[in-house]
Amino acid sequence: MVRTHHFFLLSTCIWALTCQPANKQMTPDTQPEPPMLLGIGDRTAFQQNKAFGWFQKNYDAYGIHRKSLPKTNSSIKNLTFTIVMGTWCPDSRREVPRFYKILDALGVIDEQITLINVDRSKQTPNGDEIGLDIHYVPTFIVYRNGDEIGRIVESPWTTLEDDLELILKGTAPQPRYEN
Repeated sequence: MVRTHHFFLLSTCIWALTCQPANKQMTPDTQPEPPMLLGIGDRTAFQQNKAFGWFQKNYDAYGIHRKSLPKTNSSIKNLTFTIVMGTWCPDSRREVPRFYKILDALGVIDEQITLINVDRSKQTPNGDEIGLDIHYVPTFIVYRNGDEIGRIVESPWTTLEDDLELILKGTAPQPRYEN
């Protein structure tokens, strides 16, 4: 039994070393998995658990590009936002607090924001993500009067502020999906 176990372990190590892409440096995750939020929630969950301290830290650290804040005649009252993120995702941890800070600066109220937390397979236990065509997180979807007018996927083209302004003007490029 011990020999079989050693052979399996050795085979797995050889496979892992030979199957890694040459241009990627893999680092094993030695940290225990942080708690993962799943489903529809709001930002108060980040404020109530020390494991999500990254939210407030990144929110406070972000300097809004005030000159780039959307300057559009669109009424903020007619807009709603869906944020799909993973609390496990570094991009989500960086971009979601920034996006919230921008929405706060614009006067968007919490009732206009739907936050959906997904697992690593981009799913929730209740299927909250179904129909949203989520490939990468974070994904920020902007709606005007209930109709989607644009989205920012994973990271902005330029800045979140600039991309949001382009979406509100109707001139944003299509989201890019990188492989």
